[in-house]
Amino acid sequence: MGAGYNNGPLVLGVGYLNARTPAASGGLFNNGGTTTAANAAVTSPVYAGFASANTYQVIGAGGAYTFGAATIGATYSNIRFGNLGASFTSPFKGQSATFNNAELNFKYQLTPALLVGAAYDYTRGAEINGASRAQYHQGSVGVDYFLSKRTDVYVIGVYQHALGETLNAAGATVNATAGINGLSGSSNQNQLAARVGIRHKF
Repeated sequence: MGAGYNNGPLVLGVGYLNARTPAASGGLFNNGGTTTAANAAVTSPVYAGFASANTYQVIGAGGAYTFGAATIGATYSNIRFGNLGASFTSPFKGQSATFNNAELNFKYQLTPALLVGAAYDYTRGAEINGASRAQYHQGSVGVDYFLSKRTDVYVIGVYQHALGETLNAAGATVNATAGINGLSGSSNQNQLAARVGIRHKF
């Protein structure tokens, strides 16, 4: 469920998602065994220890404001994994875990063909029986150049640093490791990714 508002330079949006038994076959985390965005997020070390939740709930809000060639935006989301261990063995069966995420982003149209942007993202993990909360700091920068109305080339760089402790897929408390969304998780606290690509719209 969601709603949006758009008036001149101001854009606002809010959304709500509630999924029951998300890790069950055909659920949000395991939709027919296919590699979906939701499934990839839960195999990440950031969320892997919470996939046994009976309920997955997300409340998010965001907005952006454009002034001249620049746009600044911000988002916030609250993610709740409810009733952990309802379907899988876990020493934390019945408990709930909450994550909070916030992002600031900025983009600037240097020329009609050249766009640059940057973003900072902060995620605060759940408290696990007195362990230090996991924290994830992520920064990204990108450049996009339009060769034509339908074709552009881009370069993107992303860096993430993890701190604190979290749960692994077996339910044990471990040191948090970095896990950039859409990639295999890192074996340590840091992860760096870069992408160069060309896109053509049909």
